Amino acid sequence: YLNNANQFGGGVYGYDSKLDFECVEFNSNLALSGGAIGLDKGELNFSASNFYFNYAIVAGGAISTNSVTLKGENSFFLNNSAIDGGAISDSLSDLELNKLIFLINSGLEGG
Repeated sequence: YLNNANQFGGGVYGYDSKLDFECVEFNSNLALSGGAIGLDKGELNFSASNFYFNYAIVAGGAISTNSVTLKGENSFFLNNSAIDGGAISDSLSDLELNKLIFLINSGLEGG
């Protein structure tokens, strides 16, 4: 997913959905919330994926979730940014994150 833009979820947006990603790259996507991925209600799983240079104006430079089950592993977050949560912004979700690398992500509230 390269150089996409949308109001929510620059690369991918889902509502009450199950999203699964393996060995996927999200690069230079833009959104109001969730630069690469935005999900409201549902389930998000990602592994062996890379999130580079994604930008959200408000929340979740790479990922923004609300009321989801989020499982992520063996993935890399580089230079993503947003006001809230440079790499990941979440509200009311169950998170299971393992072996993630975060480098140079920026946010005014949480990098």
